[in-house]
Amino acid sequence: MIRKVTLAFATSAIVLAGCSQPEPTGGRELDPPRTGIEVGSLYFVREKPRSDFDQSADLEDLCVLELSEDQIAGLSTKTLPDFDILKELDAGGALSGIKTKAVDVGLSANLEKYYSYKLTNVQSATISLVDAENLFDSQAFRSKCKGWRKNVDSLGFAAYQVLSVTMGDLEFARRSGVGADAEVSAKLAELEPELKAELKRNYSSTLSGKGLVVSFKPLPRGTKG
Repeated sequence: MIRKVTLAFATSAIVLAGCSQPEPTGGRELDPPRTGIEVGSLYFVREKPRSDFDQSADLEDLCVLELSEDQIAGLSTKTLPDFDILKELDAGGALSGIKTKAVDVGLSANLEKYYSYKLTNVQSATISLVDAENLFDSQAFRSKCKGWRKNVDSLGFAAYQVLSVTMGDLEFARRSGVGADAEVSAKLAELEPELKAELKRNYSSTLSGKGLVVSFKPLPRGTKG
């Protein structure tokens, strides 16, 4: 079973993990998705440093680096297509078990008939490598960031500077009008907790929220020296 879906945006293409390498603006999946991830800033992950994007990560705050007006103006931003998560998970076979459960309780195996789970209002923001390096060199060792290398290294964790983020609104909902029939409503009430658990297991521990960062491109920062 597919454990995660990688958000890989190549203009309008979004592909499942394992089918393609993530695009630079897609990067590594953030789990749980959350707000407040700043492009150019420093974060750490409770793992050994790595350069691949295969595994999701939970970024934790290390030090916010303040972008200048020129650096903010120089960010590369894109509006990206909505991502139909339910459809992609279904196509990848990740929901076969819950589809069987739906049939067992007398519902259709077509889960999209009853539910919608999408990432909408999708955007990306990317800082250039030159600006990221300048930002790091000018701020990463000032007083507010003092000791970050020592603190992270003492725990053996990985430090990353965020080069790009992809963000959007996660929306899980029962389709309008579905469940008006009392019998169907009862069956959906039985199925829904298991469907939500399956979505959390295969995509994100957060099912809904506005302006959530769902993936990022990390630049490893050494913890020695």
